[in-house]
Amino acid sequence: TEPSPEPPGQRDPSLALVNLVCCSLVEGPDLGAPSDRTRGCLVELCEELAQLEPEFILKVALYTRQELNIRATANFLLALAARLPPCRPHLRRYLCATLQLPSDWIQVVALFQSLAGAQRPLGPLPRCLRTGLADKFQQFDAYQLAKYNTRKSRGKARGRPRPRQPGREARSPALGPQPCQPIPPPGVLRQRPLPWTRRFRLRQAFSQLQTKVRGLGPSG
Repeated sequence: TEPSPEPPGQRDPSLALVNLVCCSLVEGPDLGAPSDRTRGCLVELCEELAQLEPEFILKVALYTRQELNIRATANFLLALAARLPPCRPHLRRYLCATLQLPSDWIQVVALFQSLAGAQRPLGPLPRCLRTGLADKFQQFDAYQLAKYNTRKSRGKARGRPRPRQPGREARSPALGPQPCQPIPPPGVLRQRPLPWTRRFRLRQAFSQLQTKVRGLGPSG
């Protein structure tokens, strides 16, 4: 026989929240969908528990991420705590300890926006969530952020090269085609033109040699 449900007055919301979080590891709910049953139960329990002990919700989120290693449920509890006013004073302190990856950082924002539903778009993020996300972003190192700096995103930031117009020559029209030098036959070395400094020195040495030869001529 199935166990009978507890009366509403005797149900412990904190214990029910812990049980539901542990069951989410097995069920694998889609917490981003508003029609998910586990998501609805989490919202109902957290709204009830926020009036009694709001910090306990964030403690469960921290335990879920660090001990149970359930990313989606922990991030959903953080997003839901940002939506509940009694939990906002404690959110910044637990947010940095619960988030571990840049993907968690992104998922919390996406889940917070999904809590408004398709009919009621949510306004800007609350201040406690914005400051907590800013603090956590500074703790990420370059190695963690490099995974999300893909080649596609780098191409968007760099911009696409401007296409070349058809019929337009790439080189300047003033520069004509360079004449090709003839290829010497096999066994013949190509003489390279001497630089002007060597030509000047050879010319000066040749003139000095001519002067000496003239001075050594036969005397008349």
